[in-house]
Amino acid sequence: MDKPTRYCEYCGKPLNEKARFCGRCGKPVDLGQEQQVSPPAQAAPRPTSPPPDQRQSQSQPPRPSQSLPPSRQASQPPRPAQPLPSPPLPPPYQVAAPTEVVCGVIPGAYQRKGALGLGQQGFTLVLTNYRVIFAIQTGQMLQDQVRYARDVAKQQGKGFFGQWGAQFSASISYYMQQPPQAILGEQPGNFFILNNQLRSVKFHVIHNADRTNSDYRLDFDAVTGKVSVMFSMIDEKKAKQALTQVFGDRVHWDRGFFS
Repeated sequence: MDKPTRYCEYCGKPLNEKARFCGRCGKPVDLGQEQQVSPPAQAAPRPTSPPPDQRQSQSQPPRPSQSLPPSRQASQPPRPAQPLPSPPLPPPYQVAAPTEVVCGVIPGAYQRKGALGLGQQGFTLVLTNYRVIFAIQTGQMLQDQVRYARDVAKQQGKGFFGQWGAQFSASISYYMQQPPQAILGEQPGNFFILNNQLRSVKFHVIHNADRTNSDYRLDFDAVTGKVSVMFSMIDEKKAKQALTQVFGDRVHWDRGFFS
């Protein structure tokens, strides 16, 4: 009786009855084991080395599964690979700064210019709740302001004398209606002093020796320096009222200064 054919238990290759190693896969053959009559149902494929990416993934130990019930595991959404960014915080509550408004206008100021101080540069002082604007005045600007004041008086139904009187306060009427930023940009030489930088505002009446003529001077003493302007004519009452409204007790009125 012929002996049944033996097969390798690893790859399924038929073996010689005296073979101790498989000729295909090289696995040792157990001689004490009963011989197999038929080949395995499905021969195992010859092992091949996995790609580098798979080697790295296979080398890592599997993560332990969560101990949640299957129903809860199925209902949970997959976790993202990276944590989601936190939602932006709402902006801090900010209080809007009050709008800058014109509080008063003092026309007729000037500064001496030139080598001998014989020339003059005219200014209109515009007082706001933030600063004092020194607005340069030209002849054409004064004419335009007179025309503007006369037109406004006419629109208000004022007659000839009302329009004529409005011309004397033309600069006041004009600048009280203009935005401060527009006033500052009228002329390249316009400048300003911030109210919180002013230490004092001093008014002086300068008398001649014979007291026949008088000039007036306003000194703005700021932390950045002193700025002075002169007046040939000034409405002291309205000027003092406008300055006191903005600067309070920093305004000092002196009427006893002699040249």
